[in-house]
Amino acid sequence: TLLKERGLYGPYGVRMSEIAANTDTPIKAILYLLDKDTPEGVYILPLFNHHIETPEVLHILLEYYPMIKARGIKFIIISPTCQIPKEVENLFTLLDVPLPDREELKQSFDLVVKNHELSAKNMGKVIDLPTDDVRWQCIESSVGLTKEEAESVYSRTFQLSTGGKKGWDPKLVLREKSQILKKTGFLEYFNVEDSFNTLGGLN
Repeated sequence: TLLKERGLYGPYGVRMSEIAANTDTPIKAILYLLDKDTPEGVYILPLFNHHIETPEVLHILLEYYPMIKARGIKFIIISPTCQIPKEVENLFTLLDVPLPDREELKQSFDLVVKNHELSAKNMGKVIDLPTDDVRWQCIESSVGLTKEEAESVYSRTFQLSTGGKKGWDPKLVLREKSQILKKTGFLEYFNVEDSFNTLGGLN
C-alpha cells in the first residue's frame, strides 16, 4: 500500500477508496494504521521521513508503535536520505539499497539509446549508434549514479550534441555526473587529464 498525495493507495496504484478513506494527510494516514479495522500488511510511505519530524507524528509513533507492531502492521519509509529523529530511530531498521551495477547501467544505457533511435526514426531521421567501446566508456563514467540519474545523464548527454558518436561522448557523461555530485554539496568531481609527462620540476 502506498501513501500518495491524496491518501493511501493499494497495489499498483489502485485507490483504496473504501478501506483507506480520509488518509490524505500524514496524521490521518498514521491514524489509519492505528484503526482496529485496518487490514494487516506492509504499507509503503514514500518520503514520509519529512513528516516524522512533526511533533504530532512523533507523539503518535512513540505512544502507539507497540500497538501497530502487535497487530502485524508494518510500514516502509522510502527516502534518498536517512533523516529519522533520535526519539524514534530505534523503532526503524535501516535498509541500504545498493546502487546499480554495470550490468544494470548497461540495460539503462541501451534503453535510452533505443528510445532516441525510435524517436529519430519516427521523425524520419537516423542517428549513429555508439560503438561497443564508447558504450562501455559511458557506462563506466556513470558508475555511482542511481538508475534514474544515469538515464537522465545519458539523455542529457545526447541532447548536448547533434547526435552520433559525439552524442555518446563519455566525457560529457562525466561532466553531467560531476554536476549531479556538485548539487549534493558533499562532493565535487574534478576530471584530471594530466599525466606524469605534463608535470614539471621532475628533472
